[in-house]
Amino acid sequence: MNRIFCLLLLLSAAYCSADNSILLEKADRIKSQQPQQFKQLLSELERNAHDLTTYEANYFKLLKAYRTIYAGEPAQAIQYAKEVYKSAVDEDLKLRALTVAVNLYGIVRNYIDGYNYAQQLIELIPNGSKASQVNAYAGLATFYNQLGDYESGLHAASWLLGNAVNPHTVCVAHQVKVESEYYLNREITPATADYAVNYCKEAKEYLVALISLVIKAKLYFKHNEVDEAISLLESNQEIYVKANYPVAQADYRAQLANFYLIKNQWQKAKHNAEEAIVLSSGAGMYKPRILAFEVLYKYFERVGNITQAHHYYKIFSEAQKALLDETKIRQLAIQQTKFEAQKKANQIALLNKENSLLKTQAELAQKEIDNSRLLIATFALLASIVMVWMLFNRRMQMQLKTQAQTDKLTGIANRHHFTQVAEKALSYHEKTQQHLSVVVFDLDLFKSVNDAHGHVIGDWALKAVVDVVKRVCRNQDVIGRLGGEEFAILLPGCAARKAQSITESCRSAIAAIDTSESGENFKVTASFGVADTKLCGYKFQSLYGCADKAMYRSKDEGRNRVYVYDGYPAEPFTLDEKFS
Repeated sequence: MNRIFCLLLLLSAAYCSADNSILLEKADRIKSQQPQQFKQLLSELERNAHDLTTYEANYFKLLKAYRTIYAGEPAQAIQYAKEVYKSAVDEDLKLRALTVAVNLYGIVRNYIDGYNYAQQLIELIPNGSKASQVNAYAGLATFYNQLGDYESGLHAASWLLGNAVNPHTVCVAHQVKVESEYYLNREITPATADYAVNYCKEAKEYLVALISLVIKAKLYFKHNEVDEAISLLESNQEIYVKANYPVAQADYRAQLANFYLIKNQWQKAKHNAEEAIVLSSGAGMYKPRILAFEVLYKYFERVGNITQAHHYYKIFSEAQKALLDETKIRQLAIQQTKFEAQKKANQIALLNKENSLLKTQAELAQKEIDNSRLLIATFALLASIVMVWMLFNRRMQMQLKTQAQTDKLTGIANRHHFTQVAEKALSYHEKTQQHLSVVVFDLDLFKSVNDAHGHVIGDWALKAVVDVVKRVCRNQDVIGRLGGEEFAILLPGCAARKAQSITESCRSAIAAIDTSESGENFKVTASFGVADTKLCGYKFQSLYGCADKAMYRSKDEGRNRVYVYDGYPAEPFTLDEKFS
């Protein structure tokens, strides 16, 4: 009787496993074509999670990453993909998870990590099946275009068009190809994008079709055919709705807003710009989002609402500056990767040369002493070359690292590096139960300094502020420039009272700056917000949010003052959200 019972259990488990495999494969097939049914299938699999095998559990987690992507949460999706990459045994699943991670790093604009994972992906490609290789090249093609390396994107897309047969992948290849040709300023017309749009529509790949559709509209605009661009977008609302992806939909809305602005259809321009901003919330320094802010400030300028025009112009201007910083990081990522590739090539060349010289040494071992001396001299020369190359390589690495972490104007930590340092410090202080405070401060009415005295004097003032703050702060404190005239200070081991004292000294020092040294006379003051871990916790987003709220209270209460956050912890948000 017991044997029969055990046999029934085994048969039941096998049946459940087979059923789960069918659900996983079906969900995978329809994930981008039928998003609602895809979510329903994942919910059903969630209920069966305890029956999943190790392979199925990793497969399910990868599909959850896709669901999270479509929900507009790429950071969480990266975590899912990396977990699958680290734990999966199946080579195709590892390859696919790494492909997803690379693309997501492009979406969140972490290009250095993205390029590092892209290198790992390239090394893994030969281990996968042909289908996995095609999928990996599709991921690389998309990532390269997100990065702005359109030559590499075009190369990967061309490879796909010669090897891929899956309609989804072919659709992506056509989209990447036309996008690359557009940004490389190739001689193409709006009709060039038709095949990509129509192919993806027939394949029911509406998200990719929408991206190609927007590129076609941009081509109309490039050829001064704005009416045609508007008509194209307005007549394809169905694709817009079915795409069901906020970031791509935001691009559609932002472009339409710009076209309406050009045609003086102000209310339509305003409506679409506002929609683009809502859709792109959390997307960081996203070009269509910046375009939407530009449309809004021009709209309010046109209708005479100067307050709102100034508000949106400030956001637009700060976002443009942040995008420029991001572009520099993106270029750095490309240069760093090419440098690493060249380094490997040089290593191989040096190894080949060394092998050749060793062979020569064996052949010349029996020759006369003069030949032996010549061989020794050859090795000495080779050693010198290697030493020089190693020193040069180390110097280049240090320079690249410094460039990636430092604000060029003031020499202090940039926003990305400051965030990394803060998160590590918070992790350590949480483990040791020590206090830590964050100070956020913004120079008061700094735009008026630039407007009245010029950006050269403004830059002088920014550097002068950093110099006096350095003198006040302790050796272990970290100062960072978050963007424009906003700065932050990390105060390890400081509770709110001590942090307030240090901050008050900073405020006084800034207010006492003698600006006559710049050749101009003006006043520099700053408003400060202080938050500590006792009230706001050890999560950087929450701690930063509290300090930011406190700073704005300082501004509201008259500027040139210090306010310590004493309310409930603020809603956490990232620095990218603040400056987007």
